[in-house]
Amino acid sequence: MKPKPAIDSVALRHAAEARLKEQSATRPALNEPDLRRLQHEFEVHQIELEMQNEELRAAQLQSAELLERYTELYDFAPVGYFTFTPEGTVHAMNFLGATLLGIARGRLMGRGFWEFVAEADRGVFRNFLVRVLASEVKQSCELRLSHEGTVSRVVQVEGLRSPDGHECRAALLDITERKQAAEVLQRHAALMEQFNRLTVGRELRMIELKKEVDELAKLAGLPPRYALEFLDAQQPPPSPPSAP
Repeated sequence: MKPKPAIDSVALRHAAEARLKEQSATRPALNEPDLRRLQHEFEVHQIELEMQNEELRAAQLQSAELLERYTELYDFAPVGYFTFTPEGTVHAMNFLGATLLGIARGRLMGRGFWEFVAEADRGVFRNFLVRVLASEVKQSCELRLSHEGTVSRVVQVEGLRSPDGHECRAALLDITERKQAAEVLQRHAALMEQFNRLTVGRELRMIELKKEVDELAKLAGLPPRYALEFLDAQQPPPSPPSAP
């Protein structure tokens, strides 16, 4: 098939002018009132276009301000925001999200988020993605983040499926200090429980020992205070006061 020849713009303009001249010859002449009415309609239409352009510029300015405000809120929020593909690839993240992983944002795009999750928790992350994409309600899990093979942070993750159902939008809250404080309290409670068991056991042994000493004192014809003096002698000496 032969290619169509290019349109000659000069020839096309001459043809259009000729057709306009033919149409004008058959069109009735306009009188003065008709011309004034047409001019009025043209001026009104021109003003309407200017007003629409002003509204459009105002809407564009408002959209730009809203976008800037959203970007600031998204980037500097106290929570890490991520968007994951169904495979767990990072599609988007905010500034704090990259900070939690200890890597620059530019180096995160397109990488698998599981690379930054402790190996023992990667199955938890995969299960979390499956639950999010299969449900319309919020899902959550707890993950330990890893940096250079060492657990660096503990995060609470909450996610929702995107409106198109193709992505997971997640928020990461750093709970490292909370977990550390909970562990300290748990260890303290365990030590107190152990101390209480030892104290109660020691008091019970002392009561039993006092009964035995009392019985032996009676059999030997010793005074009752002998049992108390004997038990006092078994107490460890008090610790010396610490130096100021």
